[in-house]
Amino acid sequence: MNNKSKIRLFFLKVKALLKLISFIVFELNKIKRAKVIFFFPYYHTGGAEKVHLNIVKAVNEVENYIFFTDRSYSEGFKKQFFKYANGYEVYDFLNRNYLVKKIFTKVLISKINSCQNLKSVFGCHSLFYYELIPHLNETIKKYDLTHAFIKPDKGGIEIFSLPYVKNLDKRIVINFKTKEDYMDLYKSKSLSKFDERIQIIPNGIETLEESHNVKESNIFYVGFVGRWAKEKRPEMFLEIANNMKLYYPNIRFVMAGPNFEENEKAIKNAGIINLGEIKDENILKEWYSKINILLITSYREGFPMVIMESMMYGVIPISTNVGSISEHLMDNFNGFLIENELVLKDIENKFIEKIIYLYQNDEERLLLSNNAKEYGVNKFGIENFREKYKSLLLD
Repeated sequence: MNNKSKIRLFFLKVKALLKLISFIVFELNKIKRAKVIFFFPYYHTGGAEKVHLNIVKAVNEVENYIFFTDRSYSEGFKKQFFKYANGYEVYDFLNRNYLVKKIFTKVLISKINSCQNLKSVFGCHSLFYYELIPHLNETIKKYDLTHAFIKPDKGGIEIFSLPYVKNLDKRIVINFKTKEDYMDLYKSKSLSKFDERIQIIPNGIETLEESHNVKESNIFYVGFVGRWAKEKRPEMFLEIANNMKLYYPNIRFVMAGPNFEENEKAIKNAGIINLGEIKDENILKEWYSKINILLITSYREGFPMVIMESMMYGVIPISTNVGSISEHLMDNFNGFLIENELVLKDIENKFIEKIIYLYQNDEERLLLSNNAKEYGVNKFGIENFREKYKSLLLD
């Protein structure tokens, strides 16, 4: 490490220490008043973050506190989170200075254990949360949430959290598939006695006002909504657009999501409309009302929020058959499923085949669109979601 790096590291450590002092002076009383304390990694734009925000909203009638334990790459939902709860970003406390982390952890454990009003703590995908919960009083209910299960041979939070399963009062999952995966993992680790603590709470979304599925007849849109991440395979969407643009010029491809900056040139070369990160929900709703088909090209998912949202607008999902998507997406009824075990080129060709089929068959497209909307409205309402989380966290 050169002198410049050493100086920079020193100032980061000093900054973290000063920030910790400020936290102790100004934030501890807010934590003392909290009924629920949340530990989330991020507030940037994403499906998981939208679920976390909805959980916070479910208990916003009481005072709560949120710790964000990792560094977010955009402002995303930050304002909305802090609208419904007090909170603090603690990445610097956990990563800049061992002494700062030790002091912060000790102070936080003491404060949480002394809280008179606290009902529960709740975490998702936060390593610090699991390290913390063995030190909290037994009277405090402890819950976590898993969005998508990562197979044990690939590591992940599921493996890291195993030593702390005994400390969790409930482990929340969003679908039957994830519950089954956990039960298999528990069995292999002689933890089956904790199966009964796994509870399913499906995600929900707010009813979208005046959602409809009457699309413009002269333009046919195929969309991708999601962050640029390895497991979502956005490059496959680009490849599909590249293969189709010369033969079907009336089919427009559009992408929306954060973290697209490094790939702007490739997106443009594929002839794709790049919306980037959409921070205004009304703009996203406008695009859902235009898009005919949504592609989910992922090799790993739980159940994407974008499927739930778009179906309410009559958008037809075409998705790889991964995670729990097949629990809601029924092939040739409210969308299409494509097997993920095929080689990549064959998966791309299957997507193209379904796009062309819907493009050329107006009657079939309208039928699937109606089915998608009806299913979305009936299955994905927010009220049941809110009631279950309110009961879990406050009762």
